[in-house]
Amino acid sequence: MHELSAATAILRTVQQTAEGRNARKITKVRVEIGELTLLNPEQLRFCFGIAAKDTIAEGAELEVEVNPATIECSSCGKRFEWSMPGNDPAYHLVSPRIGCHCGSSDVRISSGRDLKVVNMTVEKALGE
Repeated sequence: MHELSAATAILRTVQQTAEGRNARKITKVRVEIGELTLLNPEQLRFCFGIAAKDTIAEGAELEVEVNPATIECSSCGKRFEWSMPGNDPAYHLVSPRIGCHCGSSDVRISSGRDLKVVNMTVEKALGE
């Protein structure tokens, strides 16, 4: 379950940032994940809740936006978005063929494998 390691990394990042700004509580965290990370948003939220227990992020809402992959064709230069086909729960067990509309399979993934903390909402310590 790589959602737990991703949730732990998110937590570590927001804790360091919040503590550096004298925040007493993190109430909301917004992240963007690329579709090709194969992270399940529901499982990521669940794991974040577990990892955040007894920290300043306990009870924080994790808002997850999933971004499609961007593919670049080496043959024709076209850039296009690509999404995992269908809602098959076994999608992470297959290796889909990604090809360009021109028929070439000489493509490069330009985005869709990233995990980014976009912003967070915090409560400052009293007197700040």
